[in-house]
Amino acid sequence: MAEKTEITFGYLREFRDEKVTKILKGLKEQKAELEKYIDSGESPKFDTLSINGIRAGNPELFEAAGEIALTINTSVIHMREEIEYLIEQFEGLDDRLEEAHIRFADAEADSVITAEQLKVLIDPGSAGSGRA
Repeated sequence: MAEKTEITFGYLREFRDEKVTKILKGLKEQKAELEKYIDSGESPKFDTLSINGIRAGNPELFEAAGEIALTINTSVIHMREEIEYLIEQFEGLDDRLEEAHIRFADAEADSVITAEQLKVLIDPGSAGSGRA
């Protein structure tokens, strides 16, 4: 017989506060940090010795400097896009956990639910679609 995982109201709250919220905060901090290194124009500013803090050299004297700056700028933009996607996913999870928290709070504070019941609380549309 398979074991059932039981989740308490406190565990649900702790998971959201200690895990999801902290990861979300860290992702937002990383996104803000990356913003300093992205050239927001149509193309990098090659007339200076750096592109938003990334010292790359003068492409007029050394063509590869411009190529490196463009590669760095493009890579940082892609990193930011991936972080934005993760932020969206974690914000969605946080919202669903908040809704589940509210529904679970309607029960007694010391109530215990199974993982399957938690799944239904977090995503009511998934009822019956998971593994038993």
